Amino acid sequence: PEFNRSLETERDALELLQTKQIGTEETSPRPAFFGYHNNIAILGQSAIIGRSFHQRTSATIQCPIAGNVVDTLTNLASQSVDRRHSNKDKLTRSLESLMDRLTEIYRLSDFHIGFLRSQISAVKYSTPNCPTVIQHGDPHTYNVLVTDDGQAGLVDWEAYDPQGMPLWDLLFFVRAYCM
Repeated sequence: PEFNRSLETERDALELLQTKQIGTEETSPRPAFFGYHNNIAILGQSAIIGRSFHQRTSATIQCPIAGNVVDTLTNLASQSVDRRHSNKDKLTRSLESLMDRLTEIYRLSDFHIGFLRSQISAVKYSTPNCPTVIQHGDPHTYNVLVTDDGQAGLVDWEAYDPQGMPLWDLLFFVRAYCM
């Protein structure tokens, strides 16, 4: 039961993707059934027929498979833009929290800390609100399957956010790919 929330979140993500017609049956799992048995969540979903990203990538900057993942993540964001839930205060708090965590983990120079804090401040005082997008939440390379024709499919949607930050997934993937 302690993992029920993860499966409930994944179900919510897959249902939203299907409702918004984001992805195809070949590249996006579809929910088949959901329920509980003895207070344990059970989620059935369609499979993406493909191989792991690591089996298909050339691990170079020119890798067409990595480029396809970038396109997939960019399309996910652009197809799910929602300006109704824009909230600069929430975004600013999230960025400030991430900044605090960053400075706990890494030793940044005063210049870099100042620069990043000024960028967060610019978001806080910008005129238009930042839109939200559907965010996968964990687009690490191990959560990407590649179809025979080279299309990227994302699996493991348990960390998704229906009101995520634009292009956050793209940053996450590029970081994971470069490591």
